[in-house]
Amino acid sequence: MGLPLNNGGPAGMLWMTILAAIGIFMCDLSLAEMASMSPSSAGPYQWTAELAPLSMQKVLSFVVGYYDVLGWQAALAFSAFLIASNIQGLLFLFRPSYVPHSWHITLLMIASALVTIIVNYRSTRILRHASWLMGVLFIALWLYICITLAVMAPHPNTRALTSSIALDFQDPSGWGSNFAVLVGILGPISTFVGGDVSCHMSEETKDASVSVPRAIYRSAAIGYTMTILTTILIIYSLGPDISAILSSPSGQPYQQVLYNATKREDMTVIMVTFMLLLIFFSQVTTTTASSRQMFTFARDGGLPLHSFLSKVTTTTHIPRNSVFVTFIIVSLLSLIPLGSVIAFNIITSLSSIAIFSSYWISIACRLSNRFSVNRIAEPRWNLGVAGIAVNIFALLFLTLGIIMICFPSAPNPNPTSFNWTVVIWGGVSIFALIYYFAYGRRHYASPRSRVTQFGQEGDLDMQEFESEQMRKEGDVRIMADEP
Repeated sequence: MGLPLNNGGPAGMLWMTILAAIGIFMCDLSLAEMASMSPSSAGPYQWTAELAPLSMQKVLSFVVGYYDVLGWQAALAFSAFLIASNIQGLLFLFRPSYVPHSWHITLLMIASALVTIIVNYRSTRILRHASWLMGVLFIALWLYICITLAVMAPHPNTRALTSSIALDFQDPSGWGSNFAVLVGILGPISTFVGGDVSCHMSEETKDASVSVPRAIYRSAAIGYTMTILTTILIIYSLGPDISAILSSPSGQPYQQVLYNATKREDMTVIMVTFMLLLIFFSQVTTTTASSRQMFTFARDGGLPLHSFLSKVTTTTHIPRNSVFVTFIIVSLLSLIPLGSVIAFNIITSLSSIAIFSSYWISIACRLSNRFSVNRIAEPRWNLGVAGIAVNIFALLFLTLGIIMICFPSAPNPNPTSFNWTVVIWGGVSIFALIYYFAYGRRHYASPRSRVTQFGQEGDLDMQEFESEQMRKEGDVRIMADEP
């Protein structure tokens, strides 16, 4: 809520949420089609390897692989930061005597990451059952919050407020133009990004070429619709003094809105606690996706220590080394708030730009392949005649998103408030290219090379071929709990 309200006001918050939902849904549809074409834990970098022009397949898929690993590791750290900052927000709101320290955030982040790692060390069967439970809780909490705001929040003149919400754009940050509205899109983008999370579980999913695309577009359609409805209801519940909500001592505007609506500490604490539980489970699934992404890229030789990172257990068939290293990375990132929360926010904003970059390259390759003489066969789940329009819209939106992610949240930034995301993103891109030409091009086996070799193996089917390749390399492919 903070970014769009500071850059565009309630009207900007509404329209940027709708634009972000439509734009990222087009991205999700494009990803769903490619996931059906080639269901793999590799996700975007595998699709890039299969769809890019022949001369660029290996290097492009290598860079996309690094973007994916970087993006998901940063997303996991951001999820841990959300839990820590929300707990601190409750303390700020209801315990004015609380004195915050930066090490509180660090310890809370490491603690939440540790619990999610323990959950991921167990069988994926636990995750499957927990997903159903969290899905039910998600719907129940959404209904509870919406009904609470609709019934208990003070609502002024509805007709006048409706015209104000739709047309009255504000510029509290001082950009001096309607450009502020576009800066505010960063809030919804950071909420919606990550539609490919299901792809990274493809190798542990039954009938993945159909079930994974369905998981992507159905969850997106339901989640984005609910978000737009909630956004409208929250805007009606803001009250006349938006600045007071933005300057809430909790640092979490939505907590202040809930408290203003109920005027009761116990109800606010209950709603925020359930919210924290959902964020925690989001962190669990993000841990799963990020560790699988790291495992898969290491399996193809794209990461240092790839032999260690690509090992899986023979009992639970989980890449525990990748899970453990993921915890180490999150713990190290958790130390950044000890020096500067602003610096940490810059690091975590890398999640959106890195994941967006991997989407952009893979979707561009898919669009290019549609016009290629070597066009691939349509997958089981495909966009049909709408595919070209969907891909183009997705690319245009991703371009806008990448540009806006690099903007500071307010004009005339100093070195402390400057958005250094583009510098770090460029540094990672340069490192990936240097590492590729120095080491990766000799040791990185792109997914395309496996497909090409498969084509020379005669009648051996893909599953048998990949299993044989894994046995030759002394590796074990992740398997589902049930056959």
